[in-house]
Amino acid sequence: MKRWKLSFSWLVLFLSLLLSFSSQAQTPNYSRIISLKPNITEILFALGAGDRVVGVTTWCTRPEAAKKLPKVADYIQVFPEAALELRPDLIIGSTENSSQKEVYFLMDRGKTVKLFPFSTISETMQSIEAIGALVGKSNEAEKLTSEMRTQLKQLQNLSSALSKKRVLFVVGYQPLIVAGSSNFFDEAGGYVGADNVAHESRMKYPTYTTELMIQAQPEVIVDLAMGSENSESKRSERLEWWSQFASVPAVKNHQIYFFDIEKMRAVPTLPAALRELLQLLHPEAASISQTPQPLKFPLKAPRLVVKKQERRLLLYSEQALLRSYPIALGFQPNGTKTQQGDGKTPEGLYRIAVKNEASKFHLSLGLNYPNLEDGRKAWEQGQIDQGQWQAIQVADARSSLPPQNTALGGEIFIHGGGTSRDWTWGCIAMSNEDVEEVFKAVSVGTPVVIAP
Repeated sequence: MKRWKLSFSWLVLFLSLLLSFSSQAQTPNYSRIISLKPNITEILFALGAGDRVVGVTTWCTRPEAAKKLPKVADYIQVFPEAALELRPDLIIGSTENSSQKEVYFLMDRGKTVKLFPFSTISETMQSIEAIGALVGKSNEAEKLTSEMRTQLKQLQNLSSALSKKRVLFVVGYQPLIVAGSSNFFDEAGGYVGADNVAHESRMKYPTYTTELMIQAQPEVIVDLAMGSENSESKRSERLEWWSQFASVPAVKNHQIYFFDIEKMRAVPTLPAALRELLQLLHPEAASISQTPQPLKFPLKAPRLVVKKQERRLLLYSEQALLRSYPIALGFQPNGTKTQQGDGKTPEGLYRIAVKNEASKFHLSLGLNYPNLEDGRKAWEQGQIDQGQWQAIQVADARSSLPPQNTALGGEIFIHGGGTSRDWTWGCIAMSNEDVEEVFKAVSVGTPVVIAP
């Protein structure tokens, strides 16, 4: 029996080693890698695989070590002969702006060519992880994308506390070319407090007429021109050109900014570039802390601001913004609540009327809906009777909970339960963790502004 157990142990060890070798064999150890895009070069170096890169493009200027490597492509065109001379065992390119003819030529010569998408921020993080797995740097890739997601989350929190500005992102002149939909700059709006005025375009980078630009009425114009169009003299010429459109708010208010498009590469440092763009559009954002500090209770003059469209709840102490939380709303989130069962979240100035530690949704803060303004409108429109209107007035004077059983509906709470979708009957839902913090921060009487 003892011999059998020993033999079985050796068998398990043998099978484990066999599976390990088999797994390693499925991931080739690429040692001579060619990068066909500047951002891919940066990614490979950031992953710690820069010592295996043997060829790059003429546009690969970061990091410094990449400048010294042999050039086998420009931004779009591959130089096949130069690439083959380097005897690569892996060639990595992108699905955007790549010449397919040369790619197929290299594949026909038996070369391993892998193409990855980088059109959006989410695609970029997925491609970083895929490249990491390809070159045996999965752990490093996951660490990079985890840091990116953390920084992007911080930017979302920052931007949600700001009023969005209507922005036109210009990437070229003669003709005027702007950022449309499904690209970095369009997606960046959620991180930098911007609404892309050309979002409705079906093209990523459409040609834009001056008529469309005037009609769009951008509040800010961000000039992202590159190459020969980015010199000081060219910038001056473009500012002079813009001056003819005095009816455009961005021109009238001198809100035309230049931003280096090279900073917006699809690389792990992208969140840092987005933060710089955020601060360019919203200088006031620089005063908001990136890393939330523990709240010190009691807060001075706490107040809550709910931004329905952005699905955020902001916590202030006096004039200082302390927190920005994600929320969910009623199942009919657009418009203000006017009647029982409409699934809408009310809009206006309210206050905390009750705190409930025994809520079925973890914790809850009851609002004084319907407030005096809601009651007045309903009384004037014949929606409630005189007795109900008087009861609402008495509740307002006493700072107590108003009648909850009128035609206007009631029981509007800020409570836990999650924010994955708009699921309430008009209440404001938060994560259980977030509502715990808000519950501690406010008291009965705390003002709550609910904006569209």
